Amino acid sequence: MSRNRIIALVLSAVMLGAVAFFFASRGESIESQTAKVVVDAVTAISDGWDVAELKAWADPGLIKAMGSQGQSAEQLMQIYSALGKLKEEPECSLHSVGSFMKNRERHSTISYNCAASYEKGPAKVVITLSKAESAAEWQIYYINIHSDVFANGQAQEGMQ
Repeated sequence: MSRNRIIALVLSAVMLGAVAFFFASRGESIESQTAKVVVDAVTAISDGWDVAELKAWADPGLIKAMGSQGQSAEQLMQIYSALGKLKEEPECSLHSVGSFMKNRERHSTISYNCAASYEKGPAKVVITLSKAESAAEWQIYYINIHSDVFANGQAQEGMQ
């Protein structure tokens, strides 16, 4: 093999390695970015069912949608508070990943189903996070909690 050919092969290998490293280190997967966010959000909101905590995690459109559906964040937290305090960290599993366009900006979404154990009984928390391309943090785009605790006629409708 000629010296020029060896140099070309070494340079090619170095370039391929650099390209592979670039793509491998571009960032975390959407699931690894959001799994802890979901657990933290459910835990924080469930700890006292405080409206301010919900609003701190919520996409502004979530609170607006509640109002347009005739329900306030305060009413929702009052209903959910029937569950009592969260007994342990929820176990969440990925449900779906998607995206949508809003105001000419792409928003990524990821939905989880979480099994949660509360003082008054178990519940299933369905939560969707959303993040605009220009945003730094994920926010709650949709939340719904299902539980037999609500079987006394207060059916839960998701808010989005």
